[in-house]
Amino acid sequence: MDRQQIANLLKIQQSSRANKLVVFVGAGVSLNSGIPTWNRLIDSMKKELPSELAQETDVLKIAQMYKDSRGDKEYMDKIKEVLLYNKAVPNPLHKSILSLNPCHIITTNYDDLIEQEISNEFLQYDIIREDKDIPQMENPNSLIKMHGDYLTDNIVLTEKDYYDYKDNFPLIRSYVQSLFASKLVLFVGFSFADLNLKMILNELQNILSENMQRAYLLSCEEPNYTTRQYFEKKGINILYFSEKDVYEIIGSDYSENQLSGIGKHTDKLLHAINHYSSTSKKDLAQYLYNRILPYRDELRSFGDGLRYFFPKEEGMYWNTHSKGLQTGLEYFKSLAHKLKTKQAKRQFLIEHPSIDIRTLLNTAYYNYLFEIDGLEILDNKFFENIDKYINQPVLFYIHRFDYEKVCQILKKLRARPIRYCIDDLELPYTLYVLGDYMEAYQQYVKLLSLYWNRQKYILYFICRYNLWAIRNGVYSQLMLNNEYDVDKEIELATEKDLEEILGKLPLDFEIKKIFQDLISFRSIGEHAITIENLKEEIFKQRKLAENGGYSINSNIVKLLSLYERENMFSWANCIISDNNAYYRSISENNALGILNSFATPSTTMFGGLAVNTRIKSLNDSMLESMIFDLDCKRLKEIFKRYEIASLKLSKDGVNFINTCLNGLLSKHFNLFRQESILYNYLNNLLLFISKSKEETISVDNLYKVLIKYLSKSNYGQIDCVIIYYIIINYVPQKEMAQELLFKLLSITSERQQYIQCIYRLVQYLKENKVIIDKFDFNWFSNKDYIATEIGFVYQILSNQVKDTILNFCVENINDLYDYCYFIYKNKIEKFSAQRFKYLLEKGNEKLTDEDVCKMLAKIRRCEIYQELYTDIDNIALSNECLRFLVSPLDFNLPDKVQVEWILRLDDEEKKEIFAIPLYKEKLKSYISESTKNDHKINDLIEYL
Repeated sequence: MDRQQIANLLKIQQSSRANKLVVFVGAGVSLNSGIPTWNRLIDSMKKELPSELAQETDVLKIAQMYKDSRGDKEYMDKIKEVLLYNKAVPNPLHKSILSLNPCHIITTNYDDLIEQEISNEFLQYDIIREDKDIPQMENPNSLIKMHGDYLTDNIVLTEKDYYDYKDNFPLIRSYVQSLFASKLVLFVGFSFADLNLKMILNELQNILSENMQRAYLLSCEEPNYTTRQYFEKKGINILYFSEKDVYEIIGSDYSENQLSGIGKHTDKLLHAINHYSSTSKKDLAQYLYNRILPYRDELRSFGDGLRYFFPKEEGMYWNTHSKGLQTGLEYFKSLAHKLKTKQAKRQFLIEHPSIDIRTLLNTAYYNYLFEIDGLEILDNKFFENIDKYINQPVLFYIHRFDYEKVCQILKKLRARPIRYCIDDLELPYTLYVLGDYMEAYQQYVKLLSLYWNRQKYILYFICRYNLWAIRNGVYSQLMLNNEYDVDKEIELATEKDLEEILGKLPLDFEIKKIFQDLISFRSIGEHAITIENLKEEIFKQRKLAENGGYSINSNIVKLLSLYERENMFSWANCIISDNNAYYRSISENNALGILNSFATPSTTMFGGLAVNTRIKSLNDSMLESMIFDLDCKRLKEIFKRYEIASLKLSKDGVNFINTCLNGLLSKHFNLFRQESILYNYLNNLLLFISKSKEETISVDNLYKVLIKYLSKSNYGQIDCVIIYYIIINYVPQKEMAQELLFKLLSITSERQQYIQCIYRLVQYLKENKVIIDKFDFNWFSNKDYIATEIGFVYQILSNQVKDTILNFCVENINDLYDYCYFIYKNKIEKFSAQRFKYLLEKGNEKLTDEDVCKMLAKIRRCEIYQELYTDIDNIALSNECLRFLVSPLDFNLPDKVQVEWILRLDDEEKKEIFAIPLYKEKLKSYISESTKNDHKINDLIEYL
């Protein structure tokens, strides 16, 4: 193959990718849509002129004479009739021309076929039909109808038209000249004898002389030496490849269409320009490496967009899995077999000296290519030494609450000069993750103009996308700040549609497809649907196992790998994707799949040879995904809805938890701009701890975190149920329990938010015989319900303190149940009967509550409270529940007794009552209709 022709092709290809290619379209392109040539038009005119002109060869003279003799109308009608005005449609050549991504198109054709194809492709080109169109240009790309257009009736065809061209089209003429001087021009659809071509070249050479950049002519006929020399002297290189050469270049990649002959060969040449690679596709590894390498400074991960770089081959498919990729291509299967030994791998690298092993491993990691069709790329040794190849992103340390490390990285990022690569985006991305949306927005705005000026269009688009992605965050951050005009601040993010911006950028086809997938939420949620289905399959698997069945499949493995790919595409490229519904759906279904897989009972078949597929313990990556990708409220709903009662953590999972606890205890209190972000993550972390019971979790650090981060603010709160189960599952040191108790008392809200936690801590301290001898009311804020919570502490106070607390509680407990509980539990004899009556009247509407009735009944049955008997008996006259609880065996209306009443009795009394046949039957009905969990039902069955 001619090396000079390959060099010509590469020069055109490079200009196409650099947005510097101008395509000059001739009549040969329209010919493939059935539009006749100039010669056909002139021959048709000759037939209507005197016979002595039959041998005239000057086509411009013939056109002039026809117009002079017939007049303008008949002249235009003739042209429109012969050249099929409004009767032709574009052919595949028009699509192929546009696929070269020309920044401008020039044509001498009068038809509108190019305009039709531009519209079909939804591209933005200004149409320049006459000089006055140039000042009205809005788009960076244009189609220049150099010889006029039917719509304006200003076509250039006659002798006079050509002589007067300078006067009639001065701006278009100058504009075209500037393009020849500054861009690379490719002529398509011209023959060597084309009159238009010769006239254009003569004029341009006379004007531009040596300032004219070399142009290229796409030819389907092989030029002889004389022709080549002729055109080269006029500044044109001829690009010609034979049929055999073209096949060697494009192989089987080319898709057949309705074109034939010269048109088909031209289309193949255009396809070759677009897809040629100096590396043979037979050496697929080298080919893919060379295709991806140019983008690695601006994109670390291509996600599923990697498929766009693979050549289309028969039998190829695309199946991503937990270890990488399956394509079905024989090349990778064969290579996997060939490279089984270390010696073979070394030999492969020797034969491919341009492949840098570090770059290869780095690219494979970010694109989740541990293997392809069984060809291992990343082995255990890589992951053992991953820090040598991969720099941990700042997100890694944020997700471990390592504030000290994050601060160090932030300082470096702020001091680092702009490198015009993906590393520049780490600072604004980090600011976004930390909740500082406004500064992140300002950083992206600053980078935009820098990237545009340096023609870093991939980075430019990522910035535009991220501006759009965080616009609502900026709005919420500034909406209450009168110093800002919020709509003005986010105007840049909303002024243009992302599809419009992407359409105008001079990006390669593959990159555009990746970004089109991104803005359409990754191929209209294809992965979201797949993950939804996998989540459902895993839940079915759980239910099957609960009913004694088993299932061996790869559902959970597939789900985890799909999530990891989506997640890696986002953080590796610093693309903000975690705040849209698509990503949230993927994250939630990933969590559901993990938790349901864990909750699936372990079952075996065939003597233990077949084991049910399930997650046995949660590792660090699973915990990280659920803690930092889900809203805490939603995560708690998932645990409740899917009945996830307890969790088991792997060794890596426990290490992750302990690392997070250590980070939370660092001297940097909170790097998150918004307190709500920190506490969402913190509550998620503590929720997983509360659901597990791991001996190797640092209990001291756990309680130090609780004490440090318990706060009075609306956002700075830790869920009370989470703390309650932490206290149950992780026994604190006595000193830590006491410190946590006083912390809870100091921040508990008027709705007694932490009352169960306070009660549990008091019971623990009481069991451990801890006596508190210092207590000051000034430690606690003045709240309506604080007396109830302090009342719990009464039983572990020293005698010196008790009197003060007793008087305070008796006088200030504001709830009937709480008052009864306090005096009964502590056997208080110095109670206030007047306070009791006051609360009785105040809480009249609560007297039907079974728990209140239970406390009143206990007091009625205790001798030290005889002073209150009369008041309680008066209530019992109209309260059947209270009357039953006071004397269950003497109750004379057994049919009205409810099982819930009986369950309020002490254990011995319950056994005695349920021994009665009537009540036993009631209990049987209650159990059969109960929605209680299995544990509580089993407890009730013991009474039967």
